[in-house]
Amino acid sequence: MKALQRFFKALTIASTALLLGLAGCALPELEENVTAADTDSAEYSPEKAPDPLTLLQGTWSTNCKLMGGLYELWTYSVSGTDATQEFSVYADASCQTLLVTRSESHHEISVGDEMTISFEDSSLADTRGYRFTSRTGGATATVNRADLLQMFNDESVCGISWGINVAHDVSGKSCTSTGMGSVNFLPNDQTGYSNFSFVEDKLYLGYPRYDGVFKDSVWARSYKKQ
Repeated sequence: MKALQRFFKALTIASTALLLGLAGCALPELEENVTAADTDSAEYSPEKAPDPLTLLQGTWSTNCKLMGGLYELWTYSVSGTDATQEFSVYADASCQTLLVTRSESHHEISVGDEMTISFEDSSLADTRGYRFTSRTGGATATVNRADLLQMFNDESVCGISWGINVAHDVSGKSCTSTGMGSVNFLPNDQTGYSNFSFVEDKLYLGYPRYDGVFKDSVWARSYKKQ
């Protein structure tokens, strides 16, 4: 089976990807064409929001996207100042046959200054968005299919004895697997620096940094509120 090298590196809000590889073939980056949405975008406008944090509340998901022969789905859920970002890999185009899942929790979300945001997708013009910070609250990984379970255990990935459909804590772990080299997961209570913006009713998240510096761009990956 080809590598699932986008697994285990988030977004964190999700995380370009260093993934947990299963066989050693890098997956291409996601490139997404953004089109105008049919829904009224007024409630999503950063300029009109009395509190920008209210814009992030709820559950947001990407479409099911083909990546290197497999399919991926990202979900970002925010409640108050807490968030969970989940990255799942599927075998089918309808994202029904789940293979592996990675989940990251974040807390103490604090929205800061407004800023100009650029997009990885060059077809989108610069827009306004917001900086925000959050603190890591733990990461888990789950093997969801039996034929992958043996491979994870044979390679002793993350030093874990993997069980099927069991969420294993990978916070702060250094994980090595065929084709990916080493991936170091952040421990709890690390401060991440990121940003977000909207195009119509679609949410775009920036790549989180942990060096105290805000990046001025966001991924091409878009989320829609569920």
